[in-house]
Amino acid sequence: MMLRESSSMVLAVGTGNAPVGQELVLDVDGLEYLLVENGSDFGFASLEHCSIINSKNTHEHPQVFTVFPLSHVSKITVNSLQAFRSNHLDPDDIFCPAFLNHIVFNGCQEGVASLDQSVTSFLESWRTHSWCFVQEPSQADNLLAPGPYVSYRGKIWEPWRVYYDDNLALVTSLRPAISENNKRTPVELDSYLNTNRTRVVVPSRCYTSATNSADQPLAGVRIVVKDIFDIKGLKTSLCNRAWCEYYAPKAETAPCIAHLQELGAIIVGKARLNAMVVREEPMECVEFLAPFNPRGDGYQTPSGSSSGSCVALAAYPWIDFALGSDTNGSCRKPAYWMACFAIRPTTGVLQTRGVASFCPFFDVPTFFGRDFSRFREFASLWYGNSPMLLKDPLPPSEKASRILYPLDYLPTPNNSQMELIESFVRGLEQTLGIQRTRITISEMWHKSGPDLDKDIDLPDYLATVSPHSDARCACTLTTKAATLPYYKDAVDILNGFSSGYKEKFGKAPFFHRALRWRWDIADKVTKEEHDEGWERIYKYREWLRTNIFRPGTLMVLPVDEGKPNNRETPPPPFTLLSGYHPLYLSPIAGTPEVTAPIGEIPYYSDVTQREEPLAVSVSVVSCPGTDLHLIDCVYQALVEGKKPVKVATGRSIFDK
Repeated sequence: MMLRESSSMVLAVGTGNAPVGQELVLDVDGLEYLLVENGSDFGFASLEHCSIINSKNTHEHPQVFTVFPLSHVSKITVNSLQAFRSNHLDPDDIFCPAFLNHIVFNGCQEGVASLDQSVTSFLESWRTHSWCFVQEPSQADNLLAPGPYVSYRGKIWEPWRVYYDDNLALVTSLRPAISENNKRTPVELDSYLNTNRTRVVVPSRCYTSATNSADQPLAGVRIVVKDIFDIKGLKTSLCNRAWCEYYAPKAETAPCIAHLQELGAIIVGKARLNAMVVREEPMECVEFLAPFNPRGDGYQTPSGSSSGSCVALAAYPWIDFALGSDTNGSCRKPAYWMACFAIRPTTGVLQTRGVASFCPFFDVPTFFGRDFSRFREFASLWYGNSPMLLKDPLPPSEKASRILYPLDYLPTPNNSQMELIESFVRGLEQTLGIQRTRITISEMWHKSGPDLDKDIDLPDYLATVSPHSDARCACTLTTKAATLPYYKDAVDILNGFSSGYKEKFGKAPFFHRALRWRWDIADKVTKEEHDEGWERIYKYREWLRTNIFRPGTLMVLPVDEGKPNNRETPPPPFTLLSGYHPLYLSPIAGTPEVTAPIGEIPYYSDVTQREEPLAVSVSVVSCPGTDLHLIDCVYQALVEGKKPVKVATGRSIFDK
């Protein structure tokens, strides 16, 4: 066991340049830990009779130990010790057997609880050298949770496991610091801008797994957030160095993030994204290298813009959930490529204050996970009592009663992809006891669209390509709706930033090529074109909600082509996504959409020179406000169709 003190300094929240103190990093049996001050008053006064803690040696050398809980127990048995270890310690990625060298039995004084000879012999098999008994203080705030600890310099420390972000998922990693009111607040640990290898630290799961808290149902849940969410004391970078340089650290945390923290979640880092939340293929990345997708051959595109969030989930088993956002595919496409579960919620369910947005009409916070069985609970807690959600349980009239199979988008040309999608749809049919209804949205538009517009073919009505010549763009038709109106609004927002940056630094900020192209295109959109585009979007939304997403409706959609896309593939020409594209259905309609991996198809990789697995996902859309019911339906369909409800990290979604 070796302790080393780092001379690096980190910044305290709200104090600008005040040092928090030296980092204490402990190596135990080859595992690296950052020591985090426990911060409770459960200190040496309560442990004055515990030789493990109060040994003079612990003031000079760290002493690792494990706290075992005792509650109204008069006798400690081998079975109780085994149960605690197998249920709480062994599943904990922080724990290693060295922490059993010394044990603190917490909950009663010696003499009240006893150890018989069999327990003594059993502890010897664990190589436990010493143990002691302590009585908890009566104040609930002072309780020392079960799990591994370190005693050093007259204090009790929590060993937070150090991992490394080798897939480049994060911009900034966080660690806790004790604030002035003796509460923990996240501060920067490492940043991509000042280190070659970003560390990430996470606490012991024992601290929460062995102690249930109704007030903090997400206690200990580890989350990374896309770097568009504000966190107090930290900068929000949008993966653009000029943006990060211009704006000061945030004065408050975005309410939707603060709510998760209040529920006990641990924000361990801020994830990379496509710069400025705009298309950025891996070969187009200039300032921040694209994260590495761990699936398949390890060189498939991470897509975007919520790329880092999904990469973290797909690569690291020590991350539980990730937060992102979605405009017209920013969460669903990365979820597809990294084979994570995701939900784009009903528009307006979550507060967006403190979340960078260039299109408030379409933009929504989203979340990702590997275990779909946990989605309902997480969504219910995060969304809270949002008035945009229908009350749970839904009345019979709102429950799923029809499955729409849009021939506009299905079947896809990829037979292998369609075999998996068809299998999922059959599971959905069996779950609900109904057959799919095949529809063609464009034909329904001609029959029931607005009187003045229904004679226009729907793809033309929602066309979003530019009438202005541009050699970089595969664009030939007339501007209509969807993408260009919000491009125009986004440019108006960026103009303020650009002007301020020029005034402050005497030069223009850097923007990557895709954003400059978008800016050029948007500048050519007239006010009349802008207003007409939004008018068509509003009309299409109303029509979708009235004619397509009626109460009880589910719609199945593909997400991508089901073909490999290597990260070194030359970027395609810049294009404008049509409002008729399936990725635009839920943003325009404001409806929830779940994306779920449903299997894998093999492909031959030119990189690894072998066959690799390529995950395939499907999306399901439902009516506004039915987010929780949608999660239930998809979960049941996955189970019925024998599809995964939990995916592994790494190359394949299936555990090997």
